[in-house]
Amino acid sequence: MKFFQRKRIRYVPFGMLFATVSILLAFLLFKTDIFGGFFKALEYKSLDVMFKWRGAVLPNPNLIIVKIDERELIDFGYPIPHNITAQAIYYMTEAGAKAIGIDLFLNKQSEEALNKLLVYSTEYSNVYLAVGPYRPSGISDEELDFYIDSLVHYKVSKWGVPIQPQMKRYFHRSVTFAGKSFDELVDACLGIGHVAILPDPFDGVQRRVPLFVEYAGRIYPSLGAVLAFEYLGIDYKNVKIIKKRNEIVFSFDGLQIPTSLKSELFVNYAGPDTIFRQVSLYKVIEAGINGDKEFLSQFKNAVVIIGPTARSLGDLGPNPFSEKSPNVYIHANVFNTIVSQNFIRPVSWRVQLLIMIVLTMIVGISGFITRFHNSLILTVAILVGYFAFSFLSFTQLLRWFYNAEPTLSILICYISSVSYLTIRENKQKQQIRSMFEKYVDASVVDKLIENPELMALGGEERELTILFSDIQGFTTMSEKLTPHELVTLLNELLDELSLIIFKNKGTIDKYIGDAIMAFWGAPIPDENHAYNACVTAIEMQEKLKELRERWRKLGRPEIKMRIGINTGRVIVGNMGSKVKFNYTVIGDDVNLASRLEGANKEYGTSIMIGESTYEKVKDKVVVRELDLLVVKGKTEPVKVYELIGLVNNTLPSWINEFIEVYREALKLYREREWDRAIELFSRALEIYPDDYTCKLYIQRCLYFKEVPPPEDWSGVFVMQTK
Repeated sequence: MKFFQRKRIRYVPFGMLFATVSILLAFLLFKTDIFGGFFKALEYKSLDVMFKWRGAVLPNPNLIIVKIDERELIDFGYPIPHNITAQAIYYMTEAGAKAIGIDLFLNKQSEEALNKLLVYSTEYSNVYLAVGPYRPSGISDEELDFYIDSLVHYKVSKWGVPIQPQMKRYFHRSVTFAGKSFDELVDACLGIGHVAILPDPFDGVQRRVPLFVEYAGRIYPSLGAVLAFEYLGIDYKNVKIIKKRNEIVFSFDGLQIPTSLKSELFVNYAGPDTIFRQVSLYKVIEAGINGDKEFLSQFKNAVVIIGPTARSLGDLGPNPFSEKSPNVYIHANVFNTIVSQNFIRPVSWRVQLLIMIVLTMIVGISGFITRFHNSLILTVAILVGYFAFSFLSFTQLLRWFYNAEPTLSILICYISSVSYLTIRENKQKQQIRSMFEKYVDASVVDKLIENPELMALGGEERELTILFSDIQGFTTMSEKLTPHELVTLLNELLDELSLIIFKNKGTIDKYIGDAIMAFWGAPIPDENHAYNACVTAIEMQEKLKELRERWRKLGRPEIKMRIGINTGRVIVGNMGSKVKFNYTVIGDDVNLASRLEGANKEYGTSIMIGESTYEKVKDKVVVRELDLLVVKGKTEPVKVYELIGLVNNTLPSWINEFIEVYREALKLYREREWDRAIELFSRALEIYPDDYTCKLYIQRCLYFKEVPPPEDWSGVFVMQTK
């Protein structure tokens, strides 16, 4: 079975047009906020789905989360007393912790001794404190520098990395660190890391963090990033910032971190929160007091993040694996993303657009040049194949190919093209049904509706077999009947004959008064068109014989019918004007079929077929050659035959003997053996006394005996009438 149909190639521009409109519409929906970011949310949701399909991956084993959960709030109260925090820092540092990040803003507490204890503990440990960037709303980038908090800048600037002014626009900017610990503690810590997160505005899911934020001309790393740098032994102050076409790359010694053009790192979530190693703050304090070295040994060379996980504190947010996840796990995932160097990089929009164009064009064009089920299979295959490609690219190469945008483009294109084609095909089906239901059998109409390409609407050349039938003596008969009786009789006859034509795969071209013009081989191709036409002619005569018996009993006049059949290459199709047209055939071979119908009068026969028809059916029918005939309006002779019956039908026993004698007589006639020909024609009449053709040839022989034909005569008879 062909996947596409050659005749439909001309519809390729329509497919491309539908694809182009679909691409533009999808691009508009995803690149603008016409629907409030709904479609952008779909794209990011597809990223979440890929995370879930990928499943969990083991994070770095040297990262430990120390949880401040509901028990700690009950046992210690909140805020956690500084002596508890100091003890935990001390115990973990003594156990060999490489770095400790505190995801809390530690303000001074009422007991100064506890504040000093925490400062002392921090000073002799590798502690990194959290800071919270702040930018007032409604302030432009140009005005931002006027709002810089210089006091805070003085305290934290030693941990910032200076950048060129023109690079500021590639960062999220802040005027201060509104959230930070008290000054003495900040002075004692090893460094700071911001805890800004970027919940996506359309669904609130936290998929990105600013790798660095800009404050007062310097950039500061996130808490998870600064802990990763400490773990890897990287001095982040030696960073090189490389601006590329679609991303900002932060280059360190042996490490390159790709981010968006706003320095946002896509967090490669390891899995659900439970996948990380984690202990409670209470357990750390308990182990330290009890001297549980086995428990504390897990902190050797570990990076620790202390942060709240109690839901009552509200420091929660959704991520691809959880609807409500403590934000401390964001910093853990940032740390793991950098240390594992498994960076998610969105593919450039140009590549995305190219893929969308190619796939949508394929779907659009296939919808117009293939059958419905083929285009559906192809569309599904393209979507499944693209999803598989996208998923493998994400899991194996960490390249994020958009899913929702090309999917929407493909679906818009497919649904719109199918809808258009359905409307067009329904209209075409109705057109075909109204055009053909009166001319061909219902099964043929259904096949045309299913395969409209079988019908040449503009006309094409085909080899067909054409049949003309006419009632003999119709004018005389009509004078004996009232108009009502004539119409009733004629309708009954045409009904019966039309059913026979339809049964044998014929197409009725037109009714011409009492005559019928039909043809075989169009609109549905028929390899046996000549044979089916011959079968139809015989069955029509048999049906008329039945009707004559019935009409005789009703006192109606006897009706006889002549039929002419010819085969040849003709033009078939819709012909006429824009206002009215018919599905018809034209050509010399059509005219010859009509002439053969009329020629029956000359020979007293009922069914006459042309030589071209005979050549196609000679092994299946019983015929006798009638003459070499030049019909009116033609110059070349054609052999014509009387169709007597079918080979597989039972014929009277005398037929074969009659045909044999007749054939020999016709041979003698053409050899100018007039007397011997008369003798054999007479013998044939003894077998079948009512044969008008034999009588005709006897008359010709007698004539030619008196008036011999020219020397170049070849047995041709020229008709003078139609």
